[in-house]
Amino acid sequence: MSNKHYRKTYQEVNLNNIQHNYNVLKQKHSDKAVIAVVKADAYSLGSVEVAKALGEVGVDFFCVATLDEAIELRMNGIKSKILILGIIEPKHINKAIQHRVAVTVPSVEWLKKARAKVKDKYDKDVWMHINVDTGMNRLGVKDIEDIHEIIKIIHDSDYFVYEGIYTHFNSSDVDHNETMRQYEAFIEIVDAVERPQYVHCQNSSASLLYDMDDMTAIRTGLSLYGYYPDFTDEQLVEIKSLYPLKPSMKLYTHVNHVKTIHQNETVSYNQTYQVQQDTIIATLPIGYADGFTRMMQGSYVDSNDGPCEIVGRVTMDHIMIKGNENMDVGDVITLIGENQSLEDVAKVNGTISYEMLTRMSRRLTKRYIKDDQVYEFNQILK
Repeated sequence: MSNKHYRKTYQEVNLNNIQHNYNVLKQKHSDKAVIAVVKADAYSLGSVEVAKALGEVGVDFFCVATLDEAIELRMNGIKSKILILGIIEPKHINKAIQHRVAVTVPSVEWLKKARAKVKDKYDKDVWMHINVDTGMNRLGVKDIEDIHEIIKIIHDSDYFVYEGIYTHFNSSDVDHNETMRQYEAFIEIVDAVERPQYVHCQNSSASLLYDMDDMTAIRTGLSLYGYYPDFTDEQLVEIKSLYPLKPSMKLYTHVNHVKTIHQNETVSYNQTYQVQQDTIIATLPIGYADGFTRMMQGSYVDSNDGPCEIVGRVTMDHIMIKGNENMDVGDVITLIGENQSLEDVAKVNGTISYEMLTRMSRRLTKRYIKDDQVYEFNQILK
């Protein structure tokens, strides 16, 4: 881990808050395993550090989207169970066996191809989770006869282990009736086949809204990081009172240039902002290459003297703000924090918290808070 960095723009990641959020969710689902979703670099917060912190409070099962992500965890000392939610190519099944990870079975055809590729080089098991498609229509099996066949093929293999079965809700944050339809369809299938150790369907929204006692695990990402899915305002008030999550990420930068521009001059590309009088403009070293998008023009950031408007186009590496006579090079600027939440920024961008988090690029140094310690990680210079 490199703590060197040469640009004062960083994500502050509070690992204590992530542990707190786990405890909130675990208290609600005390009889279930928590499968922590750390795909997409733990939604940009750093999958390895997040997995280590969650491991300290009892999480021993993680899921990722790709084989590459699973191998990254293994290469950084994560020995817990790992499930790959995406489809790996059948020819890579031996790599999954080598690194002792669980894989998703999306179809009979995939399983047959994977079985044909298995070599006895590693003499290890590979765990299988069947993806049941109940309405997402992205991945997975719909026909119950196919599921029976998949289970038989798994049992007939010397290396495959039938460990899990799961589905994915398409609208659990916004549509109760559709969620119940999917859940009942999933339970009907689960009850008609052999039940494995892990039966899971609850993402963050379903974990917060429902008990779903037939499940043996929840599979949650966003809520672990302290953010709520796209609930209605009425739902959100109730859920926050019952399950008080703590946001785990703040975004900071600093002023690296200050100048006064004069009446009728413009700021940034395409001359979209023109000053009507002499105006102090401060430049900040963050831009859309860092995940801070062009949609942020006209919104605000927090300075020592209060909110400052972002003026002119957001550029790849910089943004400009309307400053004041007290502003100086080196001043800390808060982009996401107490006064402007991740949800606020997501609304400005016309999107959801999931996307805003995962947009954060590897150029951002991560400053981790853990217990009473603060340490930094620069992914570029690692």
